[in-house]
Amino acid sequence: LANKVPLRDRSGKIIGILGNYVDITDRKSAEQELLEAKEQAEIANRSKTEFIRNMEHDIRTPFSGLLGISDVLFEQEKDVQKKDLLGIVRQSAKELLCYMDDILDYSRTELGMIPIQLKKIDLKQLLERMVAIEKPAALQKGLILEAKYDEALPSVLLGDQHRLERILINIMSNAIKFTNKGCVSLSVKLLKEIKHRHLLVRFIIKDTGIGIPQDKISYIYEKFTRLTPASQGVYRGTGLGLRVVKQFVNDLEGELEVDSVEGKGTTFYCTLMMKAPLTDDLIDSD
Repeated sequence: LANKVPLRDRSGKIIGILGNYVDITDRKSAEQELLEAKEQAEIANRSKTEFIRNMEHDIRTPFSGLLGISDVLFEQEKDVQKKDLLGIVRQSAKELLCYMDDILDYSRTELGMIPIQLKKIDLKQLLERMVAIEKPAALQKGLILEAKYDEALPSVLLGDQHRLERILINIMSNAIKFTNKGCVSLSVKLLKEIKHRHLLVRFIIKDTGIGIPQDKISYIYEKFTRLTPASQGVYRGTGLGLRVVKQFVNDLEGELEVDSVEGKGTTFYCTLMMKAPLTDDLIDSD
């Protein structure tokens, strides 16, 4: 690396050159190594992305099939003992599918692979579906599971259905997991209407469970964080659910708040900006 400036006499006439030279061979070698490492990391990242895409199809499909078949057999079975066993199979399949969803959602959000897609949502129907999905787990623990819908809300809203469903399912699953008696409720209400058909909507998931210690609340959104060690086997999970929830809420520019009293229960408040559609028909919905 050379730096040269003209050397002048008292009258300003150039009489020579003043040069400074530094050997930067080590620095250039380090830069080349970093460039090569960056290229290798990008190749590895692309490979990981492709692996995740393959895993989503190849692993989620058999889990979904297992859950679907166990649901059908559970409904058809009349023998009480066999029905109980099928209930365990069904719940285990559901948990495995939820774990897979958590891992896939976390991986895809870290890679920025889930675009925001707004579509028409029948919000009341969505809440009922969320409750139906979680009802077997609640019944197994003898819990009351209920949904409350604010009739002031339009019947159809525009929103990101995938993110909203994953937010609600993850928080509800946690609520049931950490509640041993009492109830878990999912409610939605209209906070206020804003210009240009925008609506401020709040989803509230409340439980009467074990609660979260105040010194742990700030850590619950960290990846792989659990209230109890996995080795204890009391509460199972990947420790990714709330991390995904937080990321999805941030993606939608919403707010996620939690109020908890240890030993008495926890309430999650998820506030999102949604929009009233031009029409109430659900042509674009799956």
